[in-house]
Amino acid sequence: MRHHVLVNRVRTVDFIEDFDVLHSGRISISVFRRTLSMIGFDPELTDAQFKALVECYEDPKMPGHIMWTNFTNDIDSVFTLPELEKKPNVKVPPLETYQLPKVGTVDADILDPTERAQFEALMCRLQERIKHRHLETYTVFKDFDKYNNGHVLRSQFCRCLSQLNLQATDEEMALLGKVFSDELGFDYVRFLEQVDPQEKPEKKYDKLMNELHQLNDSKRIHEQGASDDIFCILEKIKTKVYRKPLKIGEHMRDFDKLNSGRILKINFGRALDMDGFELQPSEVAILEKAYASCNYPNYVDYKLFIDEIESVFTLEHLEKFPRAEVTQYKPPADWTLNTLSTEEVVVYQQALARLAEKVRKKQLQLFPLFEDHDRLNIGSVTQSQFHRVLAGLDLESMLSARDLRVLWHKFQVTIGHRDDVDYIAFCDAVYDAACMDKRLP
Repeated sequence: MRHHVLVNRVRTVDFIEDFDVLHSGRISISVFRRTLSMIGFDPELTDAQFKALVECYEDPKMPGHIMWTNFTNDIDSVFTLPELEKKPNVKVPPLETYQLPKVGTVDADILDPTERAQFEALMCRLQERIKHRHLETYTVFKDFDKYNNGHVLRSQFCRCLSQLNLQATDEEMALLGKVFSDELGFDYVRFLEQVDPQEKPEKKYDKLMNELHQLNDSKRIHEQGASDDIFCILEKIKTKVYRKPLKIGEHMRDFDKLNSGRILKINFGRALDMDGFELQPSEVAILEKAYASCNYPNYVDYKLFIDEIESVFTLEHLEKFPRAEVTQYKPPADWTLNTLSTEEVVVYQQALARLAEKVRKKQLQLFPLFEDHDRLNIGSVTQSQFHRVLAGLDLESMLSARDLRVLWHKFQVTIGHRDDVDYIAFCDAVYDAACMDKRLP
């Protein structure tokens, strides 16, 4: 039955479900026999076989009725397994498992010893001659295969052997016909697999997938400046939400169709990317671990995360606590998060003291030259522009290469994917060290 369904691409459900008006999954035995005939099983199905089917699929709670859903699930398993979407790791058997040999096919193992020895000697002789003369055998047989079913007539098979100059006696031809003939004719494909085997093409799918994964890994951007502290990550998100108000959680709620307060971890990271937080994969993994759902390991309690981020604007359930004191959130400047080592702190203080001394003596104005380079008015310049301004103010000669690196590190801010220098904080630090009023011209 499975072979019939597979070869003819028959969907058994379409023939049976219309007879189950109540959708109960049961039909009577007489209707079941009728549907089998409609599918095409009846010519080869004997009464004993039908009785065996009835005994197997008869409903024990309702005698005289067949549980047709169980029958169709077993038959249609040649195409796919039931509820396969819930079991993605189940290995599906190949379709060839359910294909039966054609009627009339004879295996060489059932031949008597004399015929078996004669058959093996004939096959060895033909194989050696084909290999010695480098004959193209497949194309010769293919020309006679009008229906493209891998079979030719016996007379056509004899003509093919004559064209290839492969000599065989009438007794040997009869032996070949006995082994390789079936209801469709002479199976020349099975014959050529033994006398002229071809190298099967290499299965390159796994190899190509491995190469694709390696290529994707090589193109992956390595993490830069990723934090491993959950509080620093939350502070980074709060700062972005405060400076550029976003409707945080809107994309997360789209993934929560049942409003359960949980979404899958993969959807949580996807929603963070859609909100534009530009978090590194390791930072997203830390957030997923911190807000993981207790009863659902693969889910994240995103509502707790949203409440934590929205605390920069207000407290949760503030209407219930009217006397609660609310302090306005003020995010720290980006450059204040930079840390220097003990040696770098000493180098920074000495370089800042030298700059402040010269600025105080000459009453230099630092802001105008920096503002000329800051065309977008974002309060930062590139490292090359910072170096150029110091050279224009004749302050570069007082600093070594190490001093410049420490100053860059101290006042570094990230704009997009570029590291700039916060010149406003730098100028304020120099003016404070020089005891000058930074707001006066």
